[in-house]
Amino acid sequence: REAGYPVTRFHGEGKDGHGVELYIVCRRQDLKIILSFVKEIEPTAFYITEHDGAATKIYRPIHQTVTGWR
Repeated sequence: REAGYPVTRFHGEGKDGHGVELYIVCRRQDLKIILSFVKEIEPTAFYITEHDGAATKIYRPIHQTVTGWR
């Protein structure tokens, strides 16, 4: 959220106790940035990526990296 991405948070319980599941809708080109945030916070995090055929709305990040490439 601090980087401008919308995040939905779910609290749950697994075999090792309490856990948190995050749902983040993003553009494919932003995935590396988001995964670097995740690994920085929790290096052993388990994650799954899915291709969504349709979404009602994709929120663009507030702080986009300027690459000079369009």
